[in-house]
Amino acid sequence: MNKNSRQILIAIVTFLSGLYFFMEWLLPAKVGGFEFGFYHEDISNAFVTIGAMAIGLGLINILRVHGGAIVKGRKGMLNSLALLLGILLMFFVKGGDFLTSLDKVNSWNRISNLNAYSKDILLKRESKDPSKRLDYQIKLIDKIKTETSNPDSYLFTQNIKDENLLSKFNNSLSLLKAKTISLKQAYLLNRSQADLEKMHLDLEKTISLTAASSSEVAEDNYLGKTFLKVTRLLEYGFFFPLGAAMFSLLAFYISVAAYRSFRIKSIEAMVMMIFAILVMLGQIPQGPLYIWEGLPALRLWLMANISTPAVRAIEFGSIVAGLAMAVRMWLSLEKSPLAVDEGGS
Repeated sequence: MNKNSRQILIAIVTFLSGLYFFMEWLLPAKVGGFEFGFYHEDISNAFVTIGAMAIGLGLINILRVHGGAIVKGRKGMLNSLALLLGILLMFFVKGGDFLTSLDKVNSWNRISNLNAYSKDILLKRESKDPSKRLDYQIKLIDKIKTETSNPDSYLFTQNIKDENLLSKFNNSLSLLKAKTISLKQAYLLNRSQADLEKMHLDLEKTISLTAASSSEVAEDNYLGKTFLKVTRLLEYGFFFPLGAAMFSLLAFYISVAAYRSFRIKSIEAMVMMIFAILVMLGQIPQGPLYIWEGLPALRLWLMANISTPAVRAIEFGSIVAGLAMAVRMWLSLEKSPLAVDEGGS
């Protein structure tokens, strides 16, 4: 497929995609029994997937461009090397942190799921023997309890220094098992429906409290993991300070731009300078204290009646320009990077 054919195909797909979303927004939910947006969620998910793939393509392009600069020894290859090493390091560290945080969630999630399991026992007591199903729940609670002495588990309690949290977690586990056994015995004794529902409700409250305390234990163990510590070191020790340094350098360019804007070369520049001085004097405490006490009110009037309408007009212009750009992109009137140059071969 040549470049011209690809350009036509992209234009068709772009137009049809834009037409669908425009019609889905414009048309009512149903038109004569036909639901235009019946597959809207699936289509939206497909576009999200395409967007994720585009991010992957962008990453591949970064690796290609900067990897090529390193291999060919181009100017700035050290910057490219630092970029690629930073990307690989963050992938490794954040990936490890994601896996450890996933293990943390899974370590206490089973306790939380006992709540749904307990309700399922109550709802399906006629179809299956509830006492046998409760036996499984008791074994699961015992298995969870053994994790408190396993150093590889996020429910490991020997590292927990908060005595209140430790006591609450251990007591809730023991109470959870005791109430489950009591419920099993109630089924064996054929207690009334009202009693069983009351015991289930009490058990579900205990499960919720146990899940909450186990989540705190898992979080406490997670905070001591190496991947999390390295992630925070890179973020708070490198990434955020570098960002702050970049924006502090940007402040110098803003200062230079402000200086050029405030040079009085015309009546408009003089009016802007006067308004800017009045606004600044109304903002700082020295203005009303040493010059005029009505400066704060004047500043508010200028911001509400002069600045805000001007900013709103700029926003309207930006919206119209954005709409015009969107229509041009929808109709493929913007020059495509895949377009064939008229003078090219």
